[in-house]
Amino acid sequence: MTKEEIKDREKKLLELTGTFCSQKLDDDYFQLCKKLVKKLGRKRDVPFKRGKIEIWAAAVINWFDKFPV
Repeated sequence: MTKEEIKDREKKLLELTGTFCSQKLDDDYFQLCKKLVKKLGRKRDVPFKRGKIEIWAAAVINWFDKFPV
């Protein structure tokens, strides 16, 4: 997977989490989700390059439910 494809998946992941956060949560949660997605996108082996992007969006939001900041 090329860097452009990874950036596209990252953008889609941010769109999905942003939509959910604006409808159900607040901007603070979106900022936390954005920070986590950007951090995952900087890893050498980007974890969200595999699997369904919808599942990754749910996992990012669920992470803050399991481990409150």
